[in-house]
Amino acid sequence: MKRYLIVESAVLLLGFVYLMVPGLALAQDRTEIVNYLKHVPGVEPPVIDGVIDDAAWNYSSQGRATTGAGSWRVLIHPDYPIDSPVQLGAIDTGNRPDNDADASFRVWAVYDDEYLYIAVSTLDDIFVNHLPYGNVNGETWNEDSVEVFIDGNHNRVSGNVNSHPEEYATGGQFVITSMGAIRHAEAGNPTFGNNPEADWFAEAADNATGTGANYEFRIKLSKIGNPTHGSVIGFNVAMNDADNPNSTTADYQIRWTGRAHEENTYGNLEFGRRTIIAPLITTPPTIDGKITEPVWATGGKGQGGPAVGPVEGTTKPKDDADLSFDLYVLHDTQYLYVAVDVKDSEVIADTEPGQTGEEDGYTWYDDSVEVFIDGDHSHTVGNNTGFGLGGQLVITANNSYRDANAASAGEVFYGEDMDWYALTSLTSGGYSAEFKIKKGSVFTPADITTIGFDIAVNEDDSDPVTEKDTGFQIKWNGAAHVESTYGDLILGGPVVNVAGWELY
Repeated sequence: MKRYLIVESAVLLLGFVYLMVPGLALAQDRTEIVNYLKHVPGVEPPVIDGVIDDAAWNYSSQGRATTGAGSWRVLIHPDYPIDSPVQLGAIDTGNRPDNDADASFRVWAVYDDEYLYIAVSTLDDIFVNHLPYGNVNGETWNEDSVEVFIDGNHNRVSGNVNSHPEEYATGGQFVITSMGAIRHAEAGNPTFGNNPEADWFAEAADNATGTGANYEFRIKLSKIGNPTHGSVIGFNVAMNDADNPNSTTADYQIRWTGRAHEENTYGNLEFGRRTIIAPLITTPPTIDGKITEPVWATGGKGQGGPAVGPVEGTTKPKDDADLSFDLYVLHDTQYLYVAVDVKDSEVIADTEPGQTGEEDGYTWYDDSVEVFIDGDHSHTVGNNTGFGLGGQLVITANNSYRDANAASAGEVFYGEDMDWYALTSLTSGGYSAEFKIKKGSVFTPADITTIGFDIAVNEDDSDPVTEKDTGFQIKWNGAAHVESTYGDLILGGPVVNVAGWELY
């Protein structure tokens, strides 16, 4: 990575923060979850030093930051229109990054009783800085920097929010450059510093591999409207990229979504672990891979896709129909039932071994659905695969299955009347999967009412397979195999059955 610090004899103060020009991309409305740190005793808040190595980041719903496995990704696909629903970021018309290494980033978020903590890890092959460390309210948008936008009262003001300075009372724009200059004029010039009284603090540092920089932010909740569990605020993150040391302007800005300084285009940040409630039923669905029975209409529902949850992998979706899912959950006295309706423009399951009915093959290389369960609701950090406490259960689009990562606590049996059973079937828009999972095999204790839970859908767009790659994976919440990042599944009471139901 090349770094340039440009020292100039004069500084031009023309322009205003980031010029709003016609043709800006507006991505889909997006939502991410910010987890409450104190749900796990003994976890200390992150140290704000620009080094994303604190254990606290492992408890974000976005995945393990300390291993680089974070799943809230922002990057620009060069072959997609900038307003495509599967574009994993927003950018103005004009220049684009040459590749992910030129400009892309990941985000992690957690909170406690006093602060919202944000970590941003960027890939950037050239750093250009004009402002020295400690500079305040310079032209940070013209150099390599990260901007955090917050609409704390979530009133989604239309137009440039800087025309409504009263909004600064509950948010605004918080910026730090890769060299450590800051800007907060568009947040009402709040107090800044590494002390408990300050409204916010941030630091930046080059990453260990020399391929980019890391940025950490700490923002006092009282500065952004005092959000609590269940609150939703407007939120956005932007990365400015300057690649030309002879220029006084950045090449472009990429954002998680929407536009800079326009609250009505921001995404949503929801405080609290993502949760779904499974109602109690008396008549179970038939497990045939077809989500057609009326009982599914009563199920708890969730969604996954680039606009609504974590994504991971080296391959990107091919088109707007590729890839998303709807999730349904039910339970009775013996079983947990899960149905996943996958939208996939090209269904492929051809990896060896990957024939129909194959056990414990390379299911993650094929179109497949994975169910993750933290059966004792321990939120354990790291890869926990003991089936007595939960684990991973997988079914592919051609009905191969995998439970090897759910067997360390004892033998696991697949079958209609065994520990678990699943089937898939093709649909007009992709495929669907149904699971039934015996509670006594995965819940510890057996009468537990809240468990850790996640769904992942793997995408295979290579036919035939020429090499094994990581493909593309979308999730309901968190990171695969990392219980500390899962959402919560609550086993609820009975509901009234729906008389009519038709998914397709």
